[in-house]
Amino acid sequence: MRTRIVKGTMNISSDGDIEFHTFGGDLTFSAGGKNEWTSPQTIIGAYEPIDVEDFPPENEKNKAGSIIAFIKPTSSYKGEFGIDYCEMNKDLTEITKIQGTNISAIEYIFDENTKQFKRATNIVEKYNAVKKLYHTKKYSESKKEYYATWVFLSVGQTANLRLNTFFIDKSKKVKKNEEFITFGENPNFEIKYKGQTNNQIKIFVEKHNKEYDFEIKALKTFDTVEYIKIIDEKSNEVGIIEMSPNKVETLEVKIIPIIQKIGSSPNEDIILKKDAQSFYEKIKIQDIMSTLNQKSLNQVGIQCKLMTNPNNLEFIVIENNKDWKNYFDEEKKALKNWNYDINATENRPPIYKNQDGLEVNRIGVDDSDNIIDKLINAYYDKYDKTRKYKGALFFISDCIYMQYSDNEKTYTESPNTYGISRTIPIKNNGIIIFREGLKKIETYPHELAHMLGLEHSFFDEKDNTILRTFYDNIEKNNQLKTQAEQFINNNDENIKILKENEKSLYKKKKYYIGEEDRWKKNYEEDKDDFNKNAYDDAIKKREEVEQEIIENNAKIDEFEKANQENRKVIEIINKNNKTFAKYINIITNIPYKIKQSKTKNYMDYYIDHIYFSKQQKIIIQNDIKDYL
Repeated sequence: MRTRIVKGTMNISSDGDIEFHTFGGDLTFSAGGKNEWTSPQTIIGAYEPIDVEDFPPENEKNKAGSIIAFIKPTSSYKGEFGIDYCEMNKDLTEITKIQGTNISAIEYIFDENTKQFKRATNIVEKYNAVKKLYHTKKYSESKKEYYATWVFLSVGQTANLRLNTFFIDKSKKVKKNEEFITFGENPNFEIKYKGQTNNQIKIFVEKHNKEYDFEIKALKTFDTVEYIKIIDEKSNEVGIIEMSPNKVETLEVKIIPIIQKIGSSPNEDIILKKDAQSFYEKIKIQDIMSTLNQKSLNQVGIQCKLMTNPNNLEFIVIENNKDWKNYFDEEKKALKNWNYDINATENRPPIYKNQDGLEVNRIGVDDSDNIIDKLINAYYDKYDKTRKYKGALFFISDCIYMQYSDNEKTYTESPNTYGISRTIPIKNNGIIIFREGLKKIETYPHELAHMLGLEHSFFDEKDNTILRTFYDNIEKNNQLKTQAEQFINNNDENIKILKENEKSLYKKKKYYIGEEDRWKKNYEEDKDDFNKNAYDDAIKKREEVEQEIIENNAKIDEFEKANQENRKVIEIINKNNKTFAKYINIITNIPYKIKQSKTKNYMDYYIDHIYFSKQQKIIIQNDIKDYL
């Protein structure tokens, strides 16, 4: 240690002792002038060693958290397991990337006040929207937030991962072969690094921003979130990995060819079946299932099981007849929704229930019948009238899609539409893959994920329109519910009054019955003293009271019946509002939207799909229950 006073005086003072001690070196005091020691007692003696706790050498910088370990996939990752991760700026103050996508690509965030997606105007808004989806901790004296990498591994599966060492103090000097990183014990996993296993691992720290590859294998199935701690040689926690519950659900999948019928022939059924079989065999079924189960839906705990009927290939026949003319354009070889305006009457039920049991009122509004619903109904009518099958129905077609314009009231060919499916209704298990989509394997997991509740990763103005409709419906329903509850309360007050009146009437009836009995007894005892008028009056009064009781009870029944009807209304409102809330959650569960084609997420429009996210897994696992 060297202390130098360039000019002036240095004063060291203390109410207690002041001790100078060197660990193996010399202690020298020198002065250009007089070196003066003043003390009531001065002792000169031999060196005595002292014990100083928590006194690390000068170059020992690795206090708790001075190193932080971040986890991300290796460069060879192709979607074999689920992983969601953040990357930070050099000061650990902001998230810069999510799953490799720059956070600046976020265009919209959900505003809780307006209940709408709004354009993100600054990085802080984007950062706040993202960070709430990750498990956070604070490490080191800096107390900066750390966002845990999320990993999904099914039992027996191994993830190859990359650990990056980040130095809080960039001037830190590493003690070679002494400072290392290892992992806390967790019996659900086996961790390997260069032949070492679990807490026997020593990843020797070399420098800032150094990468080390290791692997994690899931040994068991677990139902709750597990954590793998990353610790240093002093057992300080320097990072953590969030391991998702890894139960795998099996989703049944059917691939149903759509065959176009042209004209008629004596061997029509044989020809159509042959065409369907030929079309089915052209589809790369093995590649589709491999992509679903090894590169996409496996990341969120879904295993797709192809369901086939070896004796009877299931297929749907469409033709330009009365049944299909509103959904099929034979000339353009295109499928479409049947759109009609408020004047339409043909086969247009004014009110119908969707797959979620929600009543849809078509009176006075433009509306449409979806081609997906048409195909679903055609399948169940032909093959499964009791609708026992709940899995996914992939309808494959060599037709294109025709898009309807609400503004222009016309159809437009959309040959680049690969497929369509719907997040809403929730219990809608139909998917259509069109001509161009048949060539794009990634279309299958993208559309299946829509069916399982995932919206696009990018913004569409329709999102806000739909949200506004759902929130308005909930508000209107709540107003009706309040009115119904007030109606019930008023009726309950009336019933209370009527029941008190009922007690009074029964007392009157009892009195008049007593009078009737008294005069009857009087007649039996002394006919001369019998007052017939009084006796008849008692009977009349008793009968009048009995009629009042009947009328009173009828009013009670009327009020109770009205209450019963209003309670049913409230029950329907609660059920509908619950459904609307689910619809809202589908759209807002991920509170930000990224610019189209800027991510590698499966819900983006991008050729190189790789990822599903942690939040997407949560959504799908909630939705999958309706298809098991």
